[in-house]
Amino acid sequence: KQATITIQSHVRRWQVEKMMALQYRAATIIQAAVRCRIEMKRYSIIKHSVCVLQCYWRATMLCRKEREVYIRKKQAAIIIQANVRRWQVQRMIAQQHKAA
Repeated sequence: KQATITIQSHVRRWQVEKMMALQYRAATIIQAAVRCRIEMKRYSIIKHSVCVLQCYWRATMLCRKEREVYIRKKQAAIIIQANVRRWQVQRMIAQQHKAA
């Protein structure tokens, strides 16, 4: 009778250990899935933030480039205007010399 109790005790202990190992593995898998989901969400938020920052930075750089182009064109127009006005004055002075 004592041998039967001892065998049953060992079998039950083995069954409990097996169930505990199974539950431990299941908990580990669930924790891994939850942690994976949390990290994926965190990564998604960071990725979105990076995309927003890149968008603003690219817009800023484009704005700077467009401003430089505008300034160069404006300076070129000022130079052309100055040359045209100089030419007009020279022509007017030449006509005044001819008339005198």
